[in-house]
Amino acid sequence: MLDHDPSITTGSALTEVRSTPRATTFSLAANYDPELVPQLAAYPVDEVYGKFPTDGISGGRPRYLATPLSEIDLQSYIRLLEQHGIAFNYLLNGACFGNREWTRSWQKRMTDLLTKLGEWGVRRVTVSTPFLLELIKRRFPEFKVRVGIYAQVDTPRRARFWEDLGADAIVLESFSINRNFRRLAAIRQAVRCDLELIANHVCLMNCPMQTYHQNGFAHASDETSTLFIDYCFMRCSRLRLQDPSQFIKSAWIRPEDLAVYEAMGYTSFKLLERGIPSAELLRRVKAYSERRFDGNLAELLRYRRLVSWLVRWTHCSSAPAQATSVPV
Repeated sequence: MLDHDPSITTGSALTEVRSTPRATTFSLAANYDPELVPQLAAYPVDEVYGKFPTDGISGGRPRYLATPLSEIDLQSYIRLLEQHGIAFNYLLNGACFGNREWTRSWQKRMTDLLTKLGEWGVRRVTVSTPFLLELIKRRFPEFKVRVGIYAQVDTPRRARFWEDLGADAIVLESFSINRNFRRLAAIRQAVRCDLELIANHVCLMNCPMQTYHQNGFAHASDETSTLFIDYCFMRCSRLRLQDPSQFIKSAWIRPEDLAVYEAMGYTSFKLLERGIPSAELLRRVKAYSERRFDGNLAELLRYRRLVSWLVRWTHCSSAPAQATSVPV
């Protein structure tokens, strides 16, 4: 059920502000390939997002999946992006910090990191926790802060909470509401800040493992080096391959359908996935920029070699035969 806000009316000045047309831009996953950056400049890529794998701050991917990177590598990459008019959005988007955020040592580590990022020219960060948003806005007001998908913003009331707290942009809970157009319209009218949708994910609709998964990622990317087995990924992957209809039910957005979202005022789209080859990232940027893709849509949603591996893994695990018919 939608939140009711009596201040939202079709003819209100607030609605007119929010409906101001903007050029559509894309936020793209970083794979840190310097040869890719000049090619991205030909498309409306506003920013690239990523993080230093050993910063000790929880994020949204386990450390073992991170691209090996030195501080010099990251500085050079950020400078190269800037030369081509592309910003770097640094991810501080862990859903949980294990209550270490209340300690002086953790806060010093965060403050030192943000100071260093500022010296490198970074001016955009993504967070998932309200305390971190407030800390950054209070101590580093020069940063633009985006609220990540792990904050699970899926109603007008939740969006207003984060905007009132100081968020400059919000990534909506695209796993569940990308195809709920009434809800999307209500959220767009409820706030002034920028809103972003993830276009090419294949997560389960209303995934029952989402909170468990994102918390596992948070603790697998901090400084504790605890064992992490991605149970959720393996479980949901097998479920999709046993029931291929789950691929269709996932709330991805086709390149051809961007105009539907633009008409509602959504002009920022996030494209996954970090660490995949440059050719795959460029294929996705090109398809969504041109609003057209003539190939297999699965190629834009998951790295196709990973999907092929999952098909073989499921087949070897004696899953139903129809699972092998998933196109890759």
